[in-house]
Order: sequence, then structure tokens, then C-alpha cells
Amino acid sequence: MAFEGTLNVDGTAYTINWMMVQVSRDEDQRGKPASRPAWTIFLSLDAMEDSAVKNWMIDPNMQKDGKIILSRIDESATFKEIEFKKAFCVSYTDDFFADIGYMNTLLLITGGELAFNKATLRV
Repeated sequence: MAFEGTLNVDGTAYTINWMMVQVSRDEDQRGKPASRPAWTIFLSLDAMEDSAVKNWMIDPNMQKDGKIILSRIDESATFKEIEFKKAFCVSYTDDFFADIGYMNTLLLITGGELAFNKATLRV
């Protein structure tokens, strides 16, 4: 199956090159959960010229809501939706690859609420 992904924040859609969603918690010495779950989304996007995401990263108090839509290309159907609320952008990186003439933007998003697969995590 072939997929495509889109990040939607503040009415702007960004094409996702790759993504990883991680939900984790600390564990004690016996391997039992020792903290509440926390979530993080790692995203790679084509390099962008607008400053909205950069401002989100720079402002330590700015929280945003957004949605990630993963679709099946061959069926034109939504495969999965991931929604986040009151999230912070805690890392912003631009990568440049001279040998292939490519530049992309890496984001790390974490924060309040994450909903996917009919499950909601409130931090």
C-alpha cells in the first residue's frame, strides 16, 4: 500500500515526508510503569518559507492544535487521523543535502492532548 501524509496547522497544509508518533512512559526497576504516558510526534516536511512554524518553535508559550491525515493513495481514502491539542513545537531543524539538492524541515511536537485510533491521551 502507498500512503501520503498531511500536517494541518492553522489552516495550512504541509506535506509529510516521514513521521513517527511515540507514546511512552518511565518505568521502575521491575519494568512497571512509573509515570503517566507522554507523547511526541517527529515530522519531516519539505523545507518551508513561511514563518508560522518557526514562530511556533521560538515562542515558548505558543500552543497550537493540529491534525495529521494519513491517506491511502491507491484508494483515495483516509487511513488514519491523529489530532493534537495545546501542543508545543519543541524542536525545529532545517537539513540541507548538497549532493542531491534537497532541503527539509524536521519538527518535534509534544504537549497536551493526542487522539488517534479512537483513543485519547490527555497529559
